[in-house]
Amino acid sequence: AWQKVWLQEAGVNTLQAQFTCEGDRLQKLEVIQTAPEQNKFQRSHKIQIVLLDKKTVKKTTTLTLGKTFTVEVSGPSTEIAEAKGLVCPQAVFANFNDYAYAKVKLDEKSLEAVKNNIDSIEPAFLRQMLWASLWDNVLDAQMNVLEYYYLALRQGLEIEKDPQILRSLIMNMKGHRENSAS
Repeated sequence: AWQKVWLQEAGVNTLQAQFTCEGDRLQKLEVIQTAPEQNKFQRSHKIQIVLLDKKTVKKTTTLTLGKTFTVEVSGPSTEIAEAKGLVCPQAVFANFNDYAYAKVKLDEKSLEAVKNNIDSIEPAFLRQMLWASLWDNVLDAQMNVLEYYYLALRQGLEIEKDPQILRSLIMNMKGHRENSAS
């Protein structure tokens, strides 16, 4: 069964956490799974979902790690019932610690929070996965490449300290520029 699911079926699934809040409380958290058009096969994924909370100290806003959930995603939608009633997060990421072989798409609220605060997110590995998710948005024509460049220049190349993240940002920008020129 594993061989058929992971070796004989083509395509990479996309996971996206979606959440709704009432007031300052989380009402619903779910992971939506989609498959490529050419192959609608959806795999099961064991993932960690992390809630990112806003913290402001001396007029500096950061996104900090909040509650994490380990869940088995199976099918088009998986609800995380134990999240109901928690403080509403600023952002949610559906593949914390990179357990799943999948693309991760950010919902609109998480995307805005990440774009405004990506430089403040720790650990560096999570920040790297968020940058990769943003780049996937460019490749999937869901984010303008100029917006990515601006973000990479403003919050990446200018202040990023992690050499692996810097390298991937440079490679993404360089590779896109070279491919656009040909």
